[in-house]
Amino acid sequence: MQEKIGEKSSAESVEESTVFFEDYLEFVTKHQKMKTGIGPEALQILLRELDLEDKLAQAQAKKKYEEIRFIRAFQRAKIQPE
Repeated sequence: MQEKIGEKSSAESVEESTVFFEDYLEFVTKHQKMKTGIGPEALQILLRELDLEDKLAQAQAKKKYEEIRFIRAFQRAKIQPE
């Protein structure tokens, strides 16, 4: 009998502490002054705010060659990250 009660209370506690991802993102956005998002819309926003010239200068200063190649490929292809 005690085993069943223990199982029930642990199942209830799991159910009570369930947080949905969308609710978590909303909470973080509201209280942490941070932007959150998922999917292609979030990626599009991230790319729109990206300053390629600044990122290239940072990558060159840190000698991150793969990052430099990636940013230059964007520039050569005239791809706007918007």
